[in-house]
Amino acid sequence: MTAEQVKAKYAKRFPQIAEAWLAVIDREFADLMDKSERMTIGAFYAEVEASLARIPRMFDEMGIQGLSEELEEAIGEAVIAGLTEKKP
Repeated sequence: MTAEQVKAKYAKRFPQIAEAWLAVIDREFADLMDKSERMTIGAFYAEVEASLARIPRMFDEMGIQGLSEELEEAIGEAVIAGLTEKKP
């Protein structure tokens, strides 16, 4: 596989990887946006504070391992392609 082929392969995959990785935060923000339309300012402020308190749990749910494995695979393939590609 050439460096360009590796680049093309991961250019298609990374948006999906990022979307899956950030889904936890997307759900949290979507919930806050929904609540913002139905709550008083004070109640919404309390929901934002509760959401901020959940941030450490959200990072636990984000699955750093999966993201790390994808990045390591991409970097490994790119390095191998770069080393084996013939230069003009």
